Amino acid sequence: MNVSLESLPSELLGEVSDELSPEDLKSMRLSSKSLCSAATRSLFHHLKLFPTKLSQETFLQVLSSLSLSRYVRHVHLCTEESSKGIIEEEPGLSKEFIEAFMKTTEFPNLTTITLVFQKFRWNRSGRNRNRVYAKSLKIRTEALNMLLDMLNDPSKPQGRNICNLSIKGRVDNDPMIISSPKFVTLLNRLRKLRLFTTNTQDITTNLPSVWLEPTAAKLTHLSIYMGPYFGYTYKLDLREIRFPNLRSLGFGQYVFSHDWQFDWIIRHSKTLQQLTLDDCPILFLARNCRSLDSEGYPQFMTGPPIFDDRLDNTYTYSRRWSEVFERFRMELGALRSICFGCSTLYGEPIDDVVSILEYKKTYPKPYQAFKIGFNQRLQVDWIALNFLWEKGRCAESQHKWDEKDTVALFALMRSIGQPIPAGTDLIGIYY
Repeated sequence: MNVSLESLPSELLGEVSDELSPEDLKSMRLSSKSLCSAATRSLFHHLKLFPTKLSQETFLQVLSSLSLSRYVRHVHLCTEESSKGIIEEEPGLSKEFIEAFMKTTEFPNLTTITLVFQKFRWNRSGRNRNRVYAKSLKIRTEALNMLLDMLNDPSKPQGRNICNLSIKGRVDNDPMIISSPKFVTLLNRLRKLRLFTTNTQDITTNLPSVWLEPTAAKLTHLSIYMGPYFGYTYKLDLREIRFPNLRSLGFGQYVFSHDWQFDWIIRHSKTLQQLTLDDCPILFLARNCRSLDSEGYPQFMTGPPIFDDRLDNTYTYSRRWSEVFERFRMELGALRSICFGCSTLYGEPIDDVVSILEYKKTYPKPYQAFKIGFNQRLQVDWIALNFLWEKGRCAESQHKWDEKDTVALFALMRSIGQPIPAGTDLIGIYY
């Protein structure tokens, strides 16, 4: 029996349309009246505003259309134009862009806003894609202030319905902003918070007190992505924070180096249903050109860094993913979905359960060795491992994903009812 799209229930038709590309959705809208509604809903669910004349005109046209504006649920406010190529001098925010920006809350059913300071560029070889953040602190501060004014404007009460916020780009802890009542008021009402930023000592150290503590009471979804790797240097200490309603937790490039980090995740066992660990390795060895504190974290001093080749403070951590997955299986009673590996697009978050086959062959490894040198950043340190293996200070097999890890991951997935994609029995062979 032939089944056409028109004969599908509206719920299934909506799921189908959500998986289609914008080009396919545009064609679907023109195919028949019965399909137009589902295609329109998916096509206009997300809307992006860029600082270009065409983007601003399109944005305002959708807003002025009663038949289209009601479908918009998520708006991306991008302070830089999305393009490939070499980045030129950063422009300021135009009057036209600001006017369109401040009308965002007029979409009647809007629930989510993403503020974007970053864009991507290809290097001259065309092989790697790099994060590029807005260079101007003035622009980032202006855009964030505009967002706070818009979402707390008493003349536009619909702005208070925005409970989901994402920020992509460098997050600045400007004292004038983070101490303002508007900033605290917004964080207090958030249900979902997603931060994709760069790893600096100021951001990582102040993230818990500035961005997370005010959201703790109501937050249900939290994602933190930073680049380069964070958690060990610079240290992100979450031990004093607990989210009583947290259902979804995601980390990107978060380094596990201590047991307390896994303990902290398990503290949310009663509510946590979705866990994403995107390119989050276990740090089994770190060579530090700085002294270590009592917990083994590198100590950073104020002022110019001092590099001493003679200093080699080595930190080791023997935890295996097989042990972690077993703990998750036994102690995360509410868990229903886990994403583990590395997303296929570097720097882009995993939103849903991704097939293991899509990320098991990518470079980032589940076990990493790092060197912390002059620039205070984690650097993959595979060359030094040969020396350490010869000296017996590190087992050669310690960095490899093994069968026990695979078995434990699959046992966890089975226990929470998550399907294991076909053909993944050799997951560990690539590590």
